[in-house]
Amino acid sequence: MSRMTQTGWLLAVAVTAALAGCAQNASAPKPAPASVRRAVPSVSTVFQDKQSYLAQHFTVTLLVQPVQDYLTQMGSAPVSFDRLLITQKSSMTKPGADAPSHFINVVEYENAGNGLVRSINTLQNNGFDISTYFDLTYRGIFPLRSQKFLTASTTWPFLFEARQIDHLDTDFSAPRITYSYRNGISGRTVVSNPIQISCTSGLRYSASTLNPSIEGMAHELNCQWQNGNGVVTSDTTYTYLEKYGVAFVSHVKTSTSDISVAIDTFKVE
Repeated sequence: MSRMTQTGWLLAVAVTAALAGCAQNASAPKPAPASVRRAVPSVSTVFQDKQSYLAQHFTVTLLVQPVQDYLTQMGSAPVSFDRLLITQKSSMTKPGADAPSHFINVVEYENAGNGLVRSINTLQNNGFDISTYFDLTYRGIFPLRSQKFLTASTTWPFLFEARQIDHLDTDFSAPRITYSYRNGISGRTVVSNPIQISCTSGLRYSASTLNPSIEGMAHELNCQWQNGNGVVTSDTTYTYLEKYGVAFVSHVKTSTSDISVAIDTFKVE
């Protein structure tokens, strides 16, 4: 994953344009000549049935075989829910801005087995959708497959996927956890330099302090995202919900913005 990809992923779970240089917003590759061009469905089909798109394109079987094998062999316990519905309130402050910007994230998490979670994250402003982000992750933190659609765009965006996992810690109760991997754009052969997410465990408290509907305990994971050049591109705090086995972003700090995220509603299905 390049810095651009990591940016797009964090941005989707926080707010749009949070980090600079987001490849998720990049335009699609130049079209092939008419003689070899194949029919491509309209982007509007994604917005018409988001659940179907998630089910079809964000499954373990679509990952490259070495990544599938790694995930199978690690034998992690599944998350404890079938589906979570969460509404988040996000506040973004940018240098020089007179006041923070406020957004709503409507997030659906689905149990994908073996500790994996797939989700749909819709970013809203003033009651209107701005973008929709699809992903497959390990417990809501470590990305495996992701794609972001801007509501106003008719161009198909890149779909990023992990091509090689060098290390993945599965014990989120440990004082430190790390994920090191290489990613690429689906359908292309080029892969990134190693990308690393390094996290240390922080405060632990009753999850009900976040929202009365949340059961069990929660603890913070303070993480640094490091790009392929070994440069830290963000400090991100996740809140890990121990009963449910999934985490969400609660704070992101980068060179261009500072974002805070709070849970407004929480429902288990």
